[in-house]
Amino acid sequence: MLVILSITLVLSLVLISLIFSMAANERRRELGVLRALGATRGFVFQSILAEAVMLAVDGGALGSHWLVWRLFSLGICSCVRWGYRFCFHRCLR
Repeated sequence: MLVILSITLVLSLVLISLIFSMAANERRRELGVLRALGATRGFVFQSILAEAVMLAVDGGALGSHWLVWRLFSLGICSCVRWGYRFCFHRCLR
């Protein structure tokens, strides 16, 4: 299980870096304007890095929230047999 988790984490990091290198390449004009207005290379790099980190954290939080919600809803439906629907999928008596 830990091996699969490690592979997934490495793959996610590689894909995020590829996506943001493509985004930086597409936004070359905007970055050039920032540089022309006096922004340093470090500032431009930090802004791209900050955007990537925010996107990764948001995606991880949403994915974790969905996973916890899904496991919790499956647990409620399989354990509680009161006849009520506690989750969004069919929970039969």
